[in-house]
Amino acid sequence: MTFYSGGARGADSYWQHKLEDAGHEVIVYRAQDIQDLYDNCRCRYDLVEEQYRQAVKDLGRHYMSVSSYAGRLVRRDMLQVENSKAVFAVGYVAESFTQVSGGTGYAVARAIRMELPIYIFDQDCEMWLEYDYDIGMFQMCKELPVLVDKSAVIGTRQLTRLGEAVITDIVKRSFNKQ
Repeated sequence: MTFYSGGARGADSYWQHKLEDAGHEVIVYRAQDIQDLYDNCRCRYDLVEEQYRQAVKDLGRHYMSVSSYAGRLVRRDMLQVENSKAVFAVGYVAESFTQVSGGTGYAVARAIRMELPIYIFDQDCEMWLEYDYDIGMFQMCKELPVLVDKSAVIGTRQLTRLGEAVITDIVKRSFNKQ
């Protein structure tokens, strides 16, 4: 199976470590390689820029130039989702339960536009949530999620011990490795 990650410290690198240990390929998207990312995703810059501007609008955030490191990071976050079949994240859902905090929110906003399955373990609520397209917000998962091929595995840089345990658990459950 193949997974997509941003390689950042915290959840991204923890997902990568656990999935590679389980024998899976993890393709890492790095912000400093933004032009290579556009090429590898076969994405046109103008389309990514349009999608980024839509995410900024959806999230009510400020525009960041692609020439800034933070601007490259959030575009990288969105590009991880382009070839994904689902998104699995560990982080924080906003109080409204309609958005995800931090840079992970850009990837999730893109995934919502693409209508992908989205699962996030909220470290504050200490539970798995899934995005419900019928009501436009996150709700408690009816069942514990299981990783699928070509998923974006992402999340906060402020990964807690509980977040680490959750990643370890979902990898074990998904691939029956005790």
